[in-house]
Amino acid sequence: MNYKRLLMVMVLLFLLAACGNDDDNGDEPGYYMPDLTDMVTLSISIPEWEWVNEIVFEAARRLEADLAHQGLGLHFTPTLYYWQQRYDYFELLKQIMAEGGGPDIFSLNIHPLPAFADAGLVQNLYDLIDRDPYYTRDDFFANVLQSYEIDGRLYTLPLEFGFEFIGINANVPQVFIDRFISYDFISATRLMALYLDSIREYPEFAERHLGFGITPGLLMQTQLHHFMNADARTAHFNDDLFTTFLANLRRVYDITAPPVTPFEWPMENEETMLLLSMRYVFSRNASGLDAINAFLPFDEPVFAHHRPLADEDGRLINLTPPYFNFSINANADGDLAWAFLQHMIAARAEMEHWGDDFRPAIRRDLFDMQITASMENAMAWERIRPFYGQGDSAAEASHVAAVIERIAGYAAMPIVTPLSRFFMPQMVYAQVLNGFMRGEYTTLTATRGFQENVTHFLQDCIWRFIPENIPTALATDSANAPTDALQYP
Repeated sequence: MNYKRLLMVMVLLFLLAACGNDDDNGDEPGYYMPDLTDMVTLSISIPEWEWVNEIVFEAARRLEADLAHQGLGLHFTPTLYYWQQRYDYFELLKQIMAEGGGPDIFSLNIHPLPAFADAGLVQNLYDLIDRDPYYTRDDFFANVLQSYEIDGRLYTLPLEFGFEFIGINANVPQVFIDRFISYDFISATRLMALYLDSIREYPEFAERHLGFGITPGLLMQTQLHHFMNADARTAHFNDDLFTTFLANLRRVYDITAPPVTPFEWPMENEETMLLLSMRYVFSRNASGLDAINAFLPFDEPVFAHHRPLADEDGRLINLTPPYFNFSINANADGDLAWAFLQHMIAARAEMEHWGDDFRPAIRRDLFDMQITASMENAMAWERIRPFYGQGDSAAEASHVAAVIERIAGYAAMPIVTPLSRFFMPQMVYAQVLNGFMRGEYTTLTATRGFQENVTHFLQDCIWRFIPENIPTALATDSANAPTDALQYP
């Protein structure tokens, strides 16, 4: 650990504890108007990401303008912390907030959120929404907010959200394309079944890997929500469905090793796209809701008919960055902090988005503006491939409207609780999964390993988020142990 950096974090936290939510004499640096005598104070703690800082200061400028109309000035104090040392930071921050200090608003990773909520250190944001004079719960994507709830309360606000999308190779036999597009969503089970069926009927497909960017870890993450209950702190991985999932997972990745591909985003280079089309049956779109390349009708598509990736129950996988969730100190002026967060949401939505990095804002009123601007910007910078209707304004408008309608439909679908995906550090299951994929564990041993590790985490470590508390080892088989017979129904 870099103790010099940690010491800096501790010093920053000490300063926050000192100034916290109290009035001050205006000597500290901050976003500050000294010519007004009636001042309000607001402090925020954020990770050291330049574009996050840009959003924060734009929100401060907007809040300052609002307050000026009321004859008030704003003393705004932002503080940075190092994302790499967030667990140490969160532990110290929890202690300081328990003593009545700390920032008014802070970026909080999902992992420690229940610990802060259980200690009464953060406000229920539903209370703030319900007394907001401008917005109601219906103005937000309720399905996203609900996925962050803890016991029916909302303790953190994501500024935006996004999903994983899977496209199918446009050159595979039409029977598999028809089967693929018949689904509203793609689960790991459906994906592997399509792949294994294609190999069985067309042996030459065995030369193609399952999918670009589709890893065993990604498919495993789609299973967590179905086989665990974070609220009840129970897991049931010793289910026949999970055992079948593991058996098919290894069969899929035993067929052919993932090929080495150029490190270049596939939508930007035609040669790369051609190479990928010869090596993969599917392609993962990992940049949130891709409003351009995933949905527009191309003249010569390579991967097409994108469908959202979901768990086995049809709940979509939320891709919200963990540092883009914000909580409000229980001792803060909640209404003032809430108004600031609304400005942050708008500032983020109005930022320039590339066509392949579009994530909707959590507020519905920003949706159409945001997606239209994203598409127009991508077209202007020629970051999209030619599609039907380019140059025909009426056709383009029709395509844009269709994309908006389609993404709006996805945005309304049920969403996997982030407390299942991000709350479960990968180290809890990665060792078992990696050992299983290398053939070091049988399917039954791996199933037992998932059950024991996840249960231990849920029951003993769920409120204590320091990594040292997370199990990292499992009794293993011999390296030469025989694997279970892999059967595909």
